[in-house]
Amino acid sequence: MKTEKQDIYNGVEESQNNYMLVYGDVNYNNKTKKPKYAGQDILSFVIECVFTKYGIWKHEEERRFLLIKDHFDEHYVPIKASCEEYYIGVATNVDDWKRDYDSSSRLHKLEKHDLEYKLI
Repeated sequence: MKTEKQDIYNGVEESQNNYMLVYGDVNYNNKTKKPKYAGQDILSFVIECVFTKYGIWKHEEERRFLLIKDHFDEHYVPIKASCEEYYIGVATNVDDWKRDYDSSSRLHKLEKHDLEYKLI
């Protein structure tokens, strides 16, 4: 069975472009300050920004990927990668999502809990 990482890698490879793929778990922390560029190499700074999230979201156990190209001629890079399930936020319009992305049963809309500060 293919892994999520392998699906992403295959999608990048099929695009026949030369990219560096960075894939991994999000690092959660309780710092309230966002990272600031302080002279470290730019790649380390970008990776830190993309893969860092506030600790309150640790329950998501999120993984992310980043494609890096030596020059940018597009606003985004289309890749072929499959997702097992989609979780959309409380403010997302379900009809728009189904129309634009995926109308399958793999879609789950998060809702606010009535009494506690959490999503269900």
